[in-house]
Amino acid sequence: MQSINWDDLRYCLAVAREGSVTAAARKLAVNHTTVSRRISALEQELNVTLFDRSTTGWLITPVGETILGSAEHMADEVNSIRRLVQADRQELSGKLRVTSVDICIQRLLLPPLRAFARQYPDIDIELIASTEVIDLSVHDADIAFRTTNQPPANVVGKHIADFAYAVYATPELHE
Repeated sequence: MQSINWDDLRYCLAVAREGSVTAAARKLAVNHTTVSRRISALEQELNVTLFDRSTTGWLITPVGETILGSAEHMADEVNSIRRLVQADRQELSGKLRVTSVDICIQRLLLPPLRAFARQYPDIDIELIASTEVIDLSVHDADIAFRTTNQPPANVVGKHIADFAYAVYATPELHE
């Protein structure tokens, strides 16, 4: 006995669910002769009769009910796998408010935020250029980039870079 083809079981399930080969073919978007041929091939492979054929339609046999009961469980498992994969692939969406001083946004944040926006097109990024301390706890912003060694106690701070400051002047002012 060769391995059972899942598509053949799907055709059998469709006939049992839809009530006819024609309706099953329509549901599966295939030709009715394909459904009939694949069910016959499965019956031959298993050496059983899954459906009694008559001029009024196809009736499932007792052995067909047993096999298709197991196939129903398989279909449920396949659908569970599909749901898991789809849930894993769901894209992030919504609004992300990012605040920092203007120069930091312009010089440091725009390139990675552009890349982020390409990767997550359903996230609307709002940039807030401000020197004011924005209260993250009341959701004025979601992420704040600030130059400090001591973030407020009500937020989590993470060191991401070192900054060097310098004062520049024209040579005349330097004297």
